[in-house]
Amino acid sequence: MIRLLVAVGLALWAVSSGATHVGLLAGTMPRLLSPEEFNKREVEAYAGAVARRLVQDQRYPSEALRRALQGTVRIDLTIGRDGRVRAVRVTGSSGHPVLDEAAIYRGRTVEGLPPPPPLLRGREFHLALPVTFRLE
Repeated sequence: MIRLLVAVGLALWAVSSGATHVGLLAGTMPRLLSPEEFNKREVEAYAGAVARRLVQDQRYPSEALRRALQGTVRIDLTIGRDGRVRAVRVTGSSGHPVLDEAAIYRGRTVEGLPPPPPLLRGREFHLALPVTFRLE
């Protein structure tokens, strides 16, 4: 059924664009994603959206600013069945406790996360994300 819908969409595009080659449809058929590929892409997109939300209102710790500290903290977020952060832990330190603590605090206080993709809804799961503190 999905292949038929895609083919119909391409046929309409080809007719409306004035294309007359019979082989055009066969040459432009997109490859359909397998369920595994589709789920992987949805989860990757969700992780990216969560990462963007984490840094959206992130504050640079004043002590780190004074000392010109920079680094990347790798955190593991436990997302509950309701889609909210339940726990945060550092899996890779920046080497600066003040930055590590700021990443944990931000993970615990982040709000407005996007809804998880269907594959993850209604279950607890973990997201491993980097939080980078960089002065420019």
